Amino acid sequence: MWNGNGPYFDCSGYICIIMKAFGKIKPNEDFTAEQLKSKFIQVTQPSEGCIVFFYNTAKTKISHVEYCINDILSIGAADGDSETLSLADAIKDGAFIKIHPIKRERSIACFVDPFQGVE
Repeated sequence: MWNGNGPYFDCSGYICIIMKAFGKIKPNEDFTAEQLKSKFIQVTQPSEGCIVFFYNTAKTKISHVEYCINDILSIGAADGDSETLSLADAIKDGAFIKIHPIKRERSIACFVDPFQGVE
């Protein structure tokens, strides 16, 4: 989530910014990754505009979320957390917007398509 002190946000905050830009959530709304997962229609394969959710190491909960720029790559806020409150923190933690292959070591929980169906 966005911390309110500057342009610093975690993975779900970044996805919320994208969804606000597309009008898929209201400007004053903010969601965790788990809440975003249940807001949109689940799909079986990634495609441009989908959101991909990843499990934590124990595969017990959603711990990360990214935006699919196509069916191979996703983009997301990575390596920061609620303690990343300044540019110095982001640099120290390597917390930046990054592009990754969708199918990597992390366990994919699911994909949702915010552009399908009615909200």
